[in-house]
Amino acid sequence: FGTCGPDSRAEYEVEAAAQQGQVGRLAHRAWFQHSQVGYTWPSVAWKPRVLVFSDYATGTDPTSGRSGAWDALRGARRFEFAPVGLYNLIGRSNLNSPGVWLQTRPRGNVDLWVQLRGVWLADARDRWRPVGLGDPTGAAGRHVGTQTEYRLRYRIGRHIEIDSGVVHLAEGRFLRQLGPDRRGRALFFYSGVELRY
Repeated sequence: FGTCGPDSRAEYEVEAAAQQGQVGRLAHRAWFQHSQVGYTWPSVAWKPRVLVFSDYATGTDPTSGRSGAWDALRGARRFEFAPVGLYNLIGRSNLNSPGVWLQTRPRGNVDLWVQLRGVWLADARDRWRPVGLGDPTGAAGRHVGTQTEYRLRYRIGRHIEIDSGVVHLAEGRFLRQLGPDRRGRALFFYSGVELRY
């Protein structure tokens, strides 16, 4: 599903998919959904666009005798969960993740974005799949943490674009109880230059 119309300031998007089959000897049933609503103020300074979104992907309860973790198979990650492929802390499996995203354009060639995303496990007994960390008892809870991303994109002429950002994952209860190194911090900085000919 798409936006409300080409001239509309309001927009929405809904995506859902299901998987059914066999994983080894286990019956497999899983699903994933992404939904968002947004609004843009084109006549306001910086042309702010606000999106409220939610991502949900099933996990597997190891006591259920079936497979329920969504298998992402393949696909682009940047547009939803990560700035670049090197940063891989959020994935489309065993995930419950609502958030809000503010996009602005201070000048015609500058974009400034801020995204805040909560990260919970869909099933507390399943692993946090991108990392492989888990508690089969579920006692560590579901809250992995809260991710904040800041991004700045600057275009120079028609051929050069500089893209930089910072991502921070603040630990939730799950990570505080199971994290391998309590001194570590998930802070990621990236910068890149794209040349177009």
